[in-house]
Amino acid sequence: MFRNRMNSEQLTHYRRLAEKHKAQQSGRIMLELLDYLEELRERKIRKGGSFDVDSAFPFAGEYRGEALGNIPYAVLRQWRDSHKREELQIDSEFQPSPQKFIARRKLQLYDWITHELNEAFELNTTEGNVAYI
Repeated sequence: MFRNRMNSEQLTHYRRLAEKHKAQQSGRIMLELLDYLEELRERKIRKGGSFDVDSAFPFAGEYRGEALGNIPYAVLRQWRDSHKREELQIDSEFQPSPQKFIARRKLQLYDWITHELNEAFELNTTEGNVAYI
């Protein structure tokens, strides 16, 4: 997983800098790019596509809207461990809308987190660093 993505705090910092220099063309361009990035993140939350490291965390909490690649493994693991895949699977099939849609998104996120944690663990153990990820 590529972990060097800009987080919300950094984006806020760059927005403040761009605001200070919005009289210059470079400041206006930076503001446009930041607006576009926010729009893309929001679109990805609403659209319901597959998850990747650039996807915004779609559920409530401290990390809502944060790129998944910027969220610590411990937080991802905690979110995954607080849900049961079997229950999400049942809800995604039998709940009425909109609960069905939410359960499907949670199931997709659960599977993505599981895949990422397994990949990180395999990478860590092949490098000889046996540690709890």
